[in-house]
This record gives sequence, structure tokens and C-alpha cells, in this order.
Amino acid sequence: MQLIRSRRRSLMLEIHPERGLLVRAPLRMPQKEIEAFLHSRRDWIDKHQAHLRHERRLRGPRRYEPGELFGYLGEELTLAHEPGDSMRRRPKAQRRGASLVLTLHRAGTLSGEERRQALRDSVIAWYRQAAHIELPPRVAFFCDQLDLPLPAISIAHQRRRWGSCSSRSGLRLNVRLLLCDETLIDYVVAHEVCHLREMNHGPRFHDLLEGLIPEARRLSQRLGRESERYRF
Repeated sequence: MQLIRSRRRSLMLEIHPERGLLVRAPLRMPQKEIEAFLHSRRDWIDKHQAHLRHERRLRGPRRYEPGELFGYLGEELTLAHEPGDSMRRRPKAQRRGASLVLTLHRAGTLSGEERRQALRDSVIAWYRQAAHIELPPRVAFFCDQLDLPLPAISIAHQRRRWGSCSSRSGLRLNVRLLLCDETLIDYVVAHEVCHLREMNHGPRFHDLLEGLIPEARRLSQRLGRESERYRF
């Protein structure tokens, strides 16, 4: 907590992304009055500090250790580990309720970056399998809306591009989409489906997209702001 006194008339609380809790108070306000105010707002402070810690974890490097959170279609899955007795080098990932469980097998004997990479590969492999189940029906839905045939669909892991469309190879969708909520997923899928008819970003493309997703412009901006949250 950082107390900042200035020529102001009232107390104000602020959660700063880097500096944490800021308490802005009048120059001559007694310390006891400030402490009483903080006590009265304890629930608000705890809630927003927990959110800040979560955001910092999302921005920091993933370690793939128990307790880390991964988005999944708007939900959160908590990573867990369990020992395994197979000679498989790669851990096996599976969902159990609200947990994504990694059975370590031989990965339990690895250390450092080699271990982290093995855990990461397994998490991405699980999401890739899920993407092959979850994304094609969404593509089919929007193709039906535009009376288009279902294209070939491939799943890739890309750092920057959420999707791409080719008249020859069909749609390529980023496995990272499954880290997002369903509103953002549908926006990206609809965007790429519209390119099957309009291979540019001209007025006709935007008319098509906004006919499918009326809030497309707002969602595009949101995805740009939040893209670093949705990563492995």
C-alpha cells in the first residue's frame, strides 16, 4: 500500500497495475481516519488485489505448475499434477471437472526448461484436441448463415494471427482461441468465414461481419487489448 497525500478534499482508493494499492488522502487527514476508511473497504480491497495478482500471473511467464489458471471457453481450469508409471516422455493432459490434470510419467524426472517445455507441449496438445471438437461446429454455423459450403479447417498454434483464410486451403484457426470466452471465439470464426466470400476488409466485408456479429468492431478492439492474456 502507498499513501499519497495532496491538496484534495476526500479519500480515494486506486489499484495501479504496477504499484498496487494507492490511497490518496487530504494533507491533514488523521491517520486513524484513513485506517478506519481502509477497514470499511476491506472487501473491495481484497477483491481487487486478488484480481491484480491474477492479471500479473497472466502477464508473467507460464511455469505450468499446480495452481496456474488457464482459460477455456470462458471458464477457468486449474492446473494439477499427478505421478504416472508409464515410460511416456510427454505428460498426458486430461480435464477433470474444473481441473486440467497433467500425469507426469517420465516428465517427473525432468528438470528446468526441459521439464517446462514438456509440460507446455502437453497442455497445448490437449487444447489442440479440444479445438478440433469445438471450432468446426462454429465454422459450420456461420457458413450456414452465409449459405457457404464448409471449408477445410486446420488448427495451428500462432503467436499473433488468430485466424487466416485461403481460397485453396480453407480456414486456419489458432488453438489459443480456446483460452478466450465464447464471444471472442465466435467473433474470430465469423471474421474468417466472411473472408470466404470477401477476401479483403472492404465495406462489403464489414457489412457481412456485422450482420453476423453486430458488436464486431468492439470485440476487435477488445481482442487487441487482451491478446497477451490468451497465451500458453
